[in-house]
Amino acid sequence: MKVAKIGLLTFSLLAVMIVLASAPAFAVGEPSWFGSAQSARHFSGPGLTEDPSPPFGRGYPAGVTVGPSTLPPWEIETKLTVENHPDPLQKKLVWLQYMWTETGPGAIADPMNQNLHESTGTWSPPTWVTEDLGGGVFRKTIQWTIIPQPAYESFTWLTAGAFSVTDIKVATICVPVPEPSSLLALGMGLPGLALALRRRTR
Repeated sequence: MKVAKIGLLTFSLLAVMIVLASAPAFAVGEPSWFGSAQSARHFSGPGLTEDPSPPFGRGYPAGVTVGPSTLPPWEIETKLTVENHPDPLQKKLVWLQYMWTETGPGAIADPMNQNLHESTGTWSPPTWVTEDLGGGVFRKTIQWTIIPQPAYESFTWLTAGAFSVTDIKVATICVPVPEPSSLLALGMGLPGLALALRRRTR
């Protein structure tokens, strides 16, 4: 009976962990590290020109280009590129928020698609949330981690019909990658914790 109870508890905890790990939603505001971001840029209005108003307009350079798409049936390609400097001992946290409008039939593809973002590092699976702001206006917030810290990262949107990107905000910060010894210590500690919990349930 005790074994069955432990098995059920383990299964339940595993199920909860899987749900939490796969959940795309998170707080839609700026990330906790935003105040220390090494880059914070904002592009808005016709042509998506940069708005340097605080708290944006700081850090590594970034730019947006808007032009015809060469990938039918998409009509417009919008691309954001953020500069940085590579560092194999750092990883980059990325926060991206953009708005688009739908004034009629159309479609949009965004950087959630792995073919629509690029850098020299490996990207984590994204976490995101989408908000309907009303009146055909939508806002999406996405976060990634890139390992190791790349020289740059780019984000591309493809739109067609009456869909258009109207506002883009991005913030990034580079933080140390845990040393292998730290990861080893964590890995050695987890089995001990599991054993202690198992003994306690007996």
